[in-house]
Amino acid sequence: MSTPKEQDFSLYQPLDYDGLVLMSEYFDAGGPGQNSLTASFYDLESNSFEKRILSRLYKDLDKISERTSYAILNKYEESLRPFIKIIRKLKERGLVKDVFIDHRRFNDSPAFSRIDITPSIDDTYNTDGRKIVRTFGHSSGQDLISMVSKSIGEFLERYYLTKYSRKNFVTNSYVDLNRRARALDPKKLVSFSEEQQNQSNRFAWTPEHRLHWVQGVRVSTGQKTMLPAQLIFWNYISGDIPEVFLREPNTNGSGGMFNREGAMLAGLYELIERDAFLIFWLNRISPPQIDISSLNKDLRSSILQVQRCRFKCHILNTTLDIGPPSFVAIILDESWVGPYLSMGGGCHANPEIAATKAYEEAWGVYYSLRSKKDSHPVYELADNYRPFGDPSLGQEERLHLWANPKMREHIAFFLEGHAQDIQKVRFDFPRSFATTRDELNFLVKRVESLGIGYEVYGFEVRDYFLNHELGYNVTQVVVPELVPLYLNETFAPLGASRLRTVLPKLGYQIKRKFNTFPHPFP
Repeated sequence: MSTPKEQDFSLYQPLDYDGLVLMSEYFDAGGPGQNSLTASFYDLESNSFEKRILSRLYKDLDKISERTSYAILNKYEESLRPFIKIIRKLKERGLVKDVFIDHRRFNDSPAFSRIDITPSIDDTYNTDGRKIVRTFGHSSGQDLISMVSKSIGEFLERYYLTKYSRKNFVTNSYVDLNRRARALDPKKLVSFSEEQQNQSNRFAWTPEHRLHWVQGVRVSTGQKTMLPAQLIFWNYISGDIPEVFLREPNTNGSGGMFNREGAMLAGLYELIERDAFLIFWLNRISPPQIDISSLNKDLRSSILQVQRCRFKCHILNTTLDIGPPSFVAIILDESWVGPYLSMGGGCHANPEIAATKAYEEAWGVYYSLRSKKDSHPVYELADNYRPFGDPSLGQEERLHLWANPKMREHIAFFLEGHAQDIQKVRFDFPRSFATTRDELNFLVKRVESLGIGYEVYGFEVRDYFLNHELGYNVTQVVVPELVPLYLNETFAPLGASRLRTVLPKLGYQIKRKFNTFPHPFP
């Protein structure tokens, strides 16, 4: 896997840990990109007396911050209070190093801002996994509340799913462990082809191989089940035993929310979203395209606006047999000023929400890549590139590969699907539920109805500060049969049976060969 690099925040505006340097007046006026992004107490105009008074509510924050705290100026104040409290606690606890906002505006593209939260990785940060130096939590968008919420949530997800100690693991082979405890059979998880296993013994699992295990649950029954630890922690290192890989350790399927059901639901939707994309991509199938004119007013207006700036935007329907609406959004910068291709994904019970999530994620990728353009040139495959065999092609290289305008020919097939009116598509899934618990139960039942290997398992982080002081839940969801996301080419799940079995159910022919070009998913 490629080694993550520390992100350059030299062009970002540092945010006060507690006040978050909340640019709420600016957002309240209509969104990013219209005027000055921040407003400190001393910068407020003389006629803003009430705002000056309001800003004094945060004067105590200056006492515990090394930077100037900023005024919360308008309707966002009450909504942001819980998040300010969380940021303060994370700072006091020593988990957060910095909070940044990137509010640079490119005149030839829509206005999005980005918030990044970086962890404090020092001697007090204890883990037996890799120490990750890059950002843990980030979000982009045009809505301040949503951005702050998402960045904190992602930070907590990723931070707590890096902290583990091998002394808390059970170490045993599946054969021996299953004699005294219920355990997930790794045979269901092995997604590498016979050829991949023959080429590398690190992929060749047998029931006698010893693995590290942690306790999880089967979500539908609550039954305790031992799960391979490498599926849970995205910075996983086996360390003391020569452990084989069952699949790539990454953040796929992690979720965080202020209730357990919401966290599990977020992780499960994410697994479904990535499974769907990879089935279309690896089989070289063109997903249906959503007619932009059929989208809701806000999303439609945004897309039409960016198209006037020489961008092309595609919303592709990747929904498969499980049912919940799943989409990927692809943004093409035809001016070639910025990265050529940026992609995002979204899965949700409500198709409009799913499509919007995909669209916003794609713009987040675009802005991230464009901000690095000068320091990170586009990536090109080596002349001797071997499909699914280049260990140097990781997430960062993949994104910069697809920033290259030469990728036009490689994405063309994916954009040839027939048009669909999103209002007329019959998604076999309810658009809404009375409670999050109802939604989770329905989705789990739907997934498990597909048969053996579709059992839904979950791991819950148990930490007093996280669960009780913050009131937050972080989980990792595992469904053996779903095609797992891979970011390093050598981990492509070419032996995943679902890549083949789902096609006839949807009216597609089974493909003889897989698409060998690296996928563009971020």
